[in-house]
Amino acid sequence: MTPVHLEVRRIHITKVTLNYLNGDYEVEPGTGGERNPYLKKHNIETFLIVRCSQKRKEEKAMMAKMSRQRTNSIGHNPAHWGVERNFYNHLGGNQVSKEMKRMGFEDPKDKNIQENMNPEDEVDEFLGRAIDARSIDRLRSEHVRKILLTFREPDLEKKYSKQVDDRFGAYVSCAFIVFLFICFVQFIIVPHSTFMLGFYLACFLILLIVLSVSLIYSCIKLFPAPLQTLSKKIVQSRINSTAVGIVTIILVFLSSFINMFMCSNMDLRSCLAAEYNVPLNSVTPCLVRSSAFNYSLSTEDGFCGDPTPNCNFPEYFTSCVLLSLLACSVFLQISSIGKLILMLIIELVYVIIAEVPQVALFDNADLLVWWQPMGCEYPYWHFYRNSLCVIICSTLLMLQSSTHNSTGFRAEISQHHLCLWTEGRPLRLFCAADRCACSVRPTAAPVLCGQPLRLFCAANRCACSVRPTAAPVLCGRPLRLFCAADRCACSVRPTAALLCQRPQMRGLLCLHSTDSVPRVTLKIATPVIISVFVLALYLHAQQVESTARLDFLWKLQATEEKEEMEELQAYNRRLLHNILPKDVAAHFLARERRNDELYYQSCECVAVMFASISNFSEFYVELEANNEGVECLRLLNEIIADFDEIISEDEFRQLEKIKTIGSTYMAASGLNDTTYDKAGKSHIKALADYAMRLMDQMKYINEHSFNNFQMKIGLNIGPVVAGVIGARKPQYDIWGNTVNVASRMDSTGVPERIQVTADLQQVLAACNYSLECRGVVKVKGKGEMTTYFLNEGPSSS
Repeated sequence: MTPVHLEVRRIHITKVTLNYLNGDYEVEPGTGGERNPYLKKHNIETFLIVRCSQKRKEEKAMMAKMSRQRTNSIGHNPAHWGVERNFYNHLGGNQVSKEMKRMGFEDPKDKNIQENMNPEDEVDEFLGRAIDARSIDRLRSEHVRKILLTFREPDLEKKYSKQVDDRFGAYVSCAFIVFLFICFVQFIIVPHSTFMLGFYLACFLILLIVLSVSLIYSCIKLFPAPLQTLSKKIVQSRINSTAVGIVTIILVFLSSFINMFMCSNMDLRSCLAAEYNVPLNSVTPCLVRSSAFNYSLSTEDGFCGDPTPNCNFPEYFTSCVLLSLLACSVFLQISSIGKLILMLIIELVYVIIAEVPQVALFDNADLLVWWQPMGCEYPYWHFYRNSLCVIICSTLLMLQSSTHNSTGFRAEISQHHLCLWTEGRPLRLFCAADRCACSVRPTAAPVLCGQPLRLFCAANRCACSVRPTAAPVLCGRPLRLFCAADRCACSVRPTAALLCQRPQMRGLLCLHSTDSVPRVTLKIATPVIISVFVLALYLHAQQVESTARLDFLWKLQATEEKEEMEELQAYNRRLLHNILPKDVAAHFLARERRNDELYYQSCECVAVMFASISNFSEFYVELEANNEGVECLRLLNEIIADFDEIISEDEFRQLEKIKTIGSTYMAASGLNDTTYDKAGKSHIKALADYAMRLMDQMKYINEHSFNNFQMKIGLNIGPVVAGVIGARKPQYDIWGNTVNVASRMDSTGVPERIQVTADLQQVLAACNYSLECRGVVKVKGKGEMTTYFLNEGPSSS
């Protein structure tokens, strides 16, 4: 029942509605049949509500009292567990725990802050909580393989491999810096050569070109197009960038050890064996010191007259190889398995070179360092300080026979001691207090109880006593006292050293310290050190790649959720645009808008249309055959949908659907600045064309649905007020005398005709539309009005 048939400020109801009110309201007869022919035709009894009954007033007062009591109980009494009580109150403390926040509970104190947050910040905070809630371990186990660190889903792996790493230029820069450090070390330690300078210059130019091309990607607009294309092909392709990275690593690796082949690989042991005419396994470090060629770590010329210079510090080649491995680890786009394979190849190549063709470099270094005293100034001792071995070498004159007396140093072996000569004076054994010692100036033997202390051998050591025991016997031979450097000892062989028989070695006596530490040679230590370094870099690469893949998963998840939210936001916008015009929806979506702000807009010249299916009420019947009227509504929905599809066409973009009332379709044009054409009146012509298009569409529907629907359309122009009513379910509508007259043009119209007012006729006639004067029509609330029928639009000519 439409409001025009109701009395002002009264509620008009039917008898069926009154029966459901159970006597809660006082009513009086409504006599609706006198004001509406439909009510009179169907003999519907109506009533007007006067006031609430006394019973209803008492019930409302009781409900209000219970509501106040409940509010006071919640505000002042101790809280109890229930639906009304917030869960935060039982968490304790001043804030909600992190776990509760992850589950969606919010801190009440943060409520005002969250209300002031814009939607983007709220989305970011929600995504942050969602990402924190995901277990890293579970995420890794679900999507990433343990050892290979590849994604289980091929699609994810394909997306990850297509990622562009913009930091590739930084990786090449790090490798270039490592190359410069290697060059610096090699120029200081390794003897210079033409090959060395040429190779390093070539590597420098190649790496500089690669670095320049890689850095062009960061500032691509400043360079010519060919360089831009080349840089994009390298950086944006994972295969190309990996290949360039591997070439860079290989160049850095070659620069770390290539100079090794320019060094002398003559074996020092072979030289000493040939010099002293002894077997190769009899060569000892003492022979290095007594050699006539005076070999040492500072010897630059090749051994045995080799013209190639010496490289006495091969451990620096190993250090440079470690730097090249470090350059391998900076290329993050290479997988951890790829890095491991590359580093193992580097290690294998270097170890084979160091152990087979260039092993003499490391053996020579070991031999030269062997006789150096502890605390030697050579860097080798600092590099392998844990493998030091203290060697004490002292020189004595070869025991001379009666026919061979030397003029320099000499040694004398007696039954009780061996005296070493130094600086022309012999070392002598003597007793110092209760212990024995060696010196070129022995003190007088101490006296104990009036008797002098005497030296003797006790087991395998020397001692002092006033009553020396008999010398112990070892393997049938007596132990004898002798001087070993500056201390005394006991042995069945007093020299306790190598007495060489060759004349060139007369006077040589090497005594090895008994507290020396076992030493690890370079050719053993080198592969161990490189292997440990490779293992450390591999573990680091695995950690970095694992983190990078997890970051990719989080970004992918955030991107998908963002796309879903954007899609949902677009859907909500489309839904809102179906309810409100676009400019009105934009106003309500603005952040600075107040919730209680009223939207309205005064429009100067708006064309309004009412189009109704006059005989649809006769078509609508509720029968079992048509599913109680549902099929009738289905057909009406298809008709309205056709009207909506037509109004969405580009030629009718100035039109806006207002609403549908039953079988009446309401539309208008010129409601905003973008659709209002003050000069050309194009929005008015568009609405007239739309009205004629609806007539044609209704004829098409009748032909295909075998119905005989008749449509009446009324048009009018004039000022209106547009606005939105309602907060929860907003409704956009227009008001004004123009709207009422357009509605009367529809209700007083003729089926299959478009009735317009005189104001609209003047505008359309000026645009060559064909109109027909209907005459004077009596319009409710307006009196008599002259109206016109719109027949057709302007001719195509």
